[in-house]
Amino acid sequence: MSLGYQLMIEAPVTIDAVAQRAFPGVVLQRREDGSALEGDLFLDEALGVTIHVAATSYLDIHDGEKSWEREIASTNVYFTLDRGRVAEGSMSALRAVRRFLESGPEDVVYIQNFDYLLLSRRDGQIARFNEAMWWSAYPDAGAILTGGKN
Repeated sequence: MSLGYQLMIEAPVTIDAVAQRAFPGVVLQRREDGSALEGDLFLDEALGVTIHVAATSYLDIHDGEKSWEREIASTNVYFTLDRGRVAEGSMSALRAVRRFLESGPEDVVYIQNFDYLLLSRRDGQIARFNEAMWWSAYPDAGAILTGGKN
């Protein structure tokens, strides 16, 4: 099973704007049909990335205490990690999430493996979830999220 993350942006943001905000200075490749941007960042960041707009995304995720279920229109960023460098890829993905959050006000959810809610921002308020399962496993994650560690 591969490990991955998904950033769901609950606002009409173009894939190009997301790429510029989350991956400044990185050139992502546009799919031939124009539906997505993709990047192989495995060498430097230990991850691959795909950004696309979904007319409807269905959420069925767990926050450590309860389930969240709903349908939303979103722009999605998928992070696929290098299996041999999971911790590095996880922190690289979180840095991209932080850059996106710092550069705009959109509501978001950040999910691991399509199941576990790790982070949400609603009306400007950031909340972390699954503390014992995920955040405690990555001691640098909190500092990365707040910009204290690059």
